[in-house]
Amino acid sequence: MDRRQIAVKLVMDTLGLECSVETFADRLVFQKAIYLVQVGGVDLGYHFQWHLKGPYSRSLAGDAAKMWFRSLRCSGRRFYHS
Repeated sequence: MDRRQIAVKLVMDTLGLECSVETFADRLVFQKAIYLVQVGGVDLGYHFQWHLKGPYSRSLAGDAAKMWFRSLRCSGRRFYHS
C-alpha cells in the first residue's frame, strides 16, 4: 500500500467503517466518508467531483478497489469472476 492508501485505511478504521467495495452501498459510504474527512480539514490528496449520488473521486475508487482486493488475498477468501 502507498502512503495515501495507508492514511485512508487509518481514517476508515478510526471511523469504525469497513474498507469494502463489494456493494454499491459500501462504495457510496466509502466515498462520502473520505469526502467529509477532507472537508473537515484532513487533506488526503483526493479530488472530488459531484456525481449522481454525491461526491465522487475516481482515484479514491481505484485505491479502494486495490485495498479491498488486497484484503481478500490476505484473508484467504476466494474471489471468482463468472
